[in-house]
Amino acid sequence: MSNVKLVKLDNRVFRVPLSSFTKTIYTNKSNTENITPDKENAELFILRVPCEIDYRGAIIGKKGATKLKIMRESGVKEIFIPSSDLDEDIVIKGYDEESLQHARDLIYKIIEEIQSKETNRPTHFLSLPLMDPDFMVKVERLYDDWMELSTDKDFLASIMMPPKCLHLTICTMCLRNESEIKKATNLMRSLSSQVYDMLNTHSALLKIKGLALMKGTIKNARVVYAEVQKEQSYNTIIEVSKFLIDRFRKEGILIKEAEDKEILLHATLLNTKYYSNKQKNTYDATEIFEQYGNTNFGNVLLRNFSLCVMGTKNAEMGYKSIEKISLP
Repeated sequence: MSNVKLVKLDNRVFRVPLSSFTKTIYTNKSNTENITPDKENAELFILRVPCEIDYRGAIIGKKGATKLKIMRESGVKEIFIPSSDLDEDIVIKGYDEESLQHARDLIYKIIEEIQSKETNRPTHFLSLPLMDPDFMVKVERLYDDWMELSTDKDFLASIMMPPKCLHLTICTMCLRNESEIKKATNLMRSLSSQVYDMLNTHSALLKIKGLALMKGTIKNARVVYAEVQKEQSYNTIIEVSKFLIDRFRKEGILIKEAEDKEILLHATLLNTKYYSNKQKNTYDATEIFEQYGNTNFGNVLLRNFSLCVMGTKNAEMGYKSIEKISLP
């Protein structure tokens, strides 16, 4: 979303930072104060509905389908949605107040659904970074081999997880403000000694061997990952992970995964969602699996549990971490 809003004033358009605005609170309480007669057609009434620019596309829908659905369900004659470059109200025209209010409520429902998704979108994730030097070297060599095989090198390069960003995701969470971030980081600090004790001062080692798919088929792969074998410290790591998730939940922190969802320890190597062109979202991994499907990455030493910020993947620095629990 844009960081500025275009505002029309006295026939001039100004770029105003979004931080200057308070968020619009949408309500479906019925009122008639904004309903006025249509000066161009005496049979019609007009209702003006405030709507932030970012939500207008969803109200229009693909090829106008959502707008037409609102019109059919409410019975209004027309809905005029201003272009995305001007700060103006949506204008609804209809024959009676009830249909106008119904259309307005349907618009607000769409906006509320979008706001709910935005509010509960994952912002951070708890992970086990895979910073073992031997493992990273093996992945880099594997990537080189895959590039040699590929007939679409640009696409393949864009969907590879940078070696310094490799990790095992434990869970994702929604930390909606600074207070919740502070609560999460303070909790991790307070649990550090308990985690250390659960490992009984033993080093945390995981064996990573073989490739598998998260989504798609080998010919139309979306996510390819390296498998974590259920040996070495596997059971202990799962136990500690469940302990941490449980403590986060008890502190009221929103964990996105369902409570009964099994933790799947895996190291994502390829993910087509990283590719900017959404029209191409699968990769033919046939040769990769035929030649490298049983790759043995060896034993990987885990250094810490890390609370990272979503969307901060950096090939040189890895993900931004805001708190860590060191392991023996």
